[in-house]
Amino acid sequence: RGGVVVKELTLQAGQRCPRTPWWNVLTTERTMSAQSTMCVSFLEPEGSGAKVFFNLAYSLPTLAFLVFLTMRLKSALRRLSRSQSQIMRTYYSFLWVVCALSLFRCIFQIAESTSGSTERDFKSWSFVWLILTAGMTIMEVSVVTFLSQGYIATGKEALLRTLGISGAFALLDSIVKMILVFGCGTSLFIVRRGSGAEGDGDDGAWLWNDMSWVKWGFWTAHHLLYCAVYAFILVLPHTNFRDYLPARPSFYRYVALLCANNFGLVVGSLMIGSKHVSGYCVYGVFAYVYGVCYPPLLYVTFLSEFFVDDDLELEHAYYSEMRDAGYFDDIT
Repeated sequence: RGGVVVKELTLQAGQRCPRTPWWNVLTTERTMSAQSTMCVSFLEPEGSGAKVFFNLAYSLPTLAFLVFLTMRLKSALRRLSRSQSQIMRTYYSFLWVVCALSLFRCIFQIAESTSGSTERDFKSWSFVWLILTAGMTIMEVSVVTFLSQGYIATGKEALLRTLGISGAFALLDSIVKMILVFGCGTSLFIVRRGSGAEGDGDDGAWLWNDMSWVKWGFWTAHHLLYCAVYAFILVLPHTNFRDYLPARPSFYRYVALLCANNFGLVVGSLMIGSKHVSGYCVYGVFAYVYGVCYPPLLYVTFLSEFFVDDDLELEHAYYSEMRDAGYFDDIT
């Protein structure tokens, strides 16, 4: 037996030991435990202090945006009451609801991390995530559905059509997620770290189980669908169907940003499914950007212009009153 080993290790003079290319190195359960701490923390930090910091990073931008909405609430309600656009009223309401849900989720997670409990209720937290993602899905899909109608629909029929399409898509998406979460026991939204029997013998076993194609194959297909839809919208202005979408540069910037974000999520999902722990870093960064930036992006792209129009209308009304009162008669 020793002779065989000597024969295998014998090299000719000047010959170097062959190296395996980095792309052929397979991640194993043993090597993952040393690499996992930082990257997995982008999705599921470990320790009460890290969890508090993680949730503050999510909640503080959302809280700042809610403060901004509150400061402009009076003028926004005045504009919405004058407007006949039920779509804008619905978007504005959704914006408040989604931001409030995101903030409450962060508060509850901070309370959980500081309570001293080590076990997380998997089904309860998955249900909270399902509600939050369903609200985000309805908002995201309804924007494209509404704008595909030419951005001129303001009646109740257009509102029901938009909410019907986006609600049906969100319901189908939620049903698939519920089947995977509650039917198959797949942790779609959280990383269940090993403890007890699950983590005995190897600290990387829980991570190996989380990097399954059942979970990350779903997220790859999910984000790839969104990426394909947004890429298709970006191509439409260069085809004969360009009249179906509004000629607004802000809309296409919005679509391009979401397309790039979903592409990053696709890359991260593929890396994790292929057992590359660094994929958690990629996926975590783009998931954070989406969760924190999407409500402000929606407001800046669509609602901000809608509310600015109210200021212009007020200035025009004041100008008309002054003109009718004869303030400008002496100006030649």
